[in-house]
Amino acid sequence: MELMEYIETNAKLMESNPGVHLYQYLLENGVHKVGSKPVTGHPVLGKIPDISRQKGCYRNATIAALVCDEAKYIEGIACGHLLPMQHAWVEFEGEIYDPTWERIEDLTPLSECEYLGVEVPKEHVEATIDSDNPWMTPLLVMLQS
Repeated sequence: MELMEYIETNAKLMESNPGVHLYQYLLENGVHKVGSKPVTGHPVLGKIPDISRQKGCYRNATIAALVCDEAKYIEGIACGHLLPMQHAWVEFEGEIYDPTWERIEDLTPLSECEYLGVEVPKEHVEATIDSDNPWMTPLLVMLQS
């Protein structure tokens, strides 16, 4: 199943439930892109130490976005493994840089990964740093404000 089909299917399944739904929000507001560039080759992002922890996408993207003024924090759904998953990455000059998936050996090549996400303003990214809730991502902070 392709990324957009997956998101559309999940949005339909959630229609009868009250509240804000991530999938519908992403369909209405997200930007779909294919491909990511390696962080290690970037002149600014590549110099940030310890930015590529596996299973730490929200942390990795938060660090990159807050350390590099020009980097935009993006959160949404991405597909680079077998199934789409909630994920976070950064964009720099319109290009995706995915520090988390860059180092996973059995991943689909970065150039073929699919992303659908929305930019989250940095004030919402900063709001999650001191949060006691480990499940509170910057996008959830933005949707609740």
